[in-house]
Amino acid sequence: AFTTDTIPKHLKVGDTYTCIGDNQFIFENGIEHKQVIALCTAITRDGKTMSVYSLKWRLYAILRHYSRFHRRVVRGLCRRIKKFLKIGKVR
Repeated sequence: AFTTDTIPKHLKVGDTYTCIGDNQFIFENGIEHKQVIALCTAITRDGKTMSVYSLKWRLYAILRHYSRFHRRVVRGLCRRIKKFLKIGKVR
């Protein structure tokens, strides 16, 4: 089975990666280069291509990474408010 992970850190010592899976909080350390199947080098959205090395993308990735706990809390609060107000899907 394969997973899509984000690589927030690439350590030059020993050529290992630190990965974090989507919707996860725990880092996976010591991922070797031979375990990586593919790396994304550019993102295309609405016909525009952006390098993952550009300043704009790097800022987005940093903010997205460091705000993951807050996003999870906000989603949980919204879910509870919707359940309390009985908005959305009825279970």
